[in-house]
Amino acid sequence: MTWSCTARVDTVKPDVLAKMKKADCWEISFGLETGSNELLQKMKKAARVEISERAINWTATAGIRCKGLFMLGYPSETYETIAQTKAFVKRIPMTTMNLSKFTPYPGSPIYRDNYSANICKEHWEKMNGMNFVWVADGLTVERLDQEYQAILVSFYKQRRIAHKYVVMTFQHPAHLSRLIRFLAGYFWAKVRNYWNGKKAF
Repeated sequence: MTWSCTARVDTVKPDVLAKMKKADCWEISFGLETGSNELLQKMKKAARVEISERAINWTATAGIRCKGLFMLGYPSETYETIAQTKAFVKRIPMTTMNLSKFTPYPGSPIYRDNYSANICKEHWEKMNGMNFVWVADGLTVERLDQEYQAILVSFYKQRRIAHKYVVMTFQHPAHLSRLIRFLAGYFWAKVRNYWNGKKAF
């Protein structure tokens, strides 16, 4: 039996990772959030970028795939912190990354602190982590959408990432069908954006 899991970057150690690999763990998902220590502190995260980078390197060295979970647009996000995240995702040995759009869910402290003045749209169906309904001072929804696409493209266009996916496709043919579905969804999103008047990415 093979398995995957989620973990905190401040809990994994080389000896534990070696045992996990021996037990057929193939992937660990880490909530990395951002490449900015300043934002991690504002999020009240115990981890720091250096700890995250060390955990990812240990995991990759153990032969376990790494999936990074990130978020863009948190309060106090700036062009500088976005650039830090972009650089971070390119230098760590991840295989896959997810990037969500900051959403202040009703009932959360962030929602109570910012809803009255700064929620851009009150359409509940858009509060799903895939739409920017709140924007930090100095940023715009349009620019955040551009940066969102730029981060994903800069990561997945790396030669090492393409090479890993080619290898995985030959090792696991079922992966090809998932890749085709992903590409179909990607191009359909491009067509939909173009049709709605947004710039293609």
